[in-house]
Amino acid sequence: MRVGRLILVVGALALSATTNAKTQSRTQPQTQAGMNRDAGARLKASERQMASQIATLDGRYTPAQRAALRRSQRAWLAYREADCAYQAAGARGGSAWPMLVADCKADRTETRVNDLKQQVECQEGDLACVKWAEHG
Repeated sequence: MRVGRLILVVGALALSATTNAKTQSRTQPQTQAGMNRDAGARLKASERQMASQIATLDGRYTPAQRAALRRSQRAWLAYREADCAYQAAGARGGSAWPMLVADCKADRTETRVNDLKQQVECQEGDLACVKWAEHG
């Protein structure tokens, strides 16, 4: 009886350890290629969020406001590209370079998403906000 319990406990622990290792490998890649892939996925997710915020604003703005938003976005994208190339320059040509660039871009993009959300959630009378066409 005791031996049976011991085998059952050891088996459960082994299964738990295997499951935990699989979970960790999914959340924490163990190779540079995996880390690069995860960084790229994070960047794509943040870019989708940014596109959603821009689409919301675009639907609320006048043509002149939309043009200003597009100019701002083009300038911001150029800044993000240049800044992240600078930030990752020390790893250029190495296997970690794609991860560093993608992480930098994701960080910058998440900040941009928050800035755009502030415009989307802007309260009437806030002078830091672009006045929406529907209020104009």
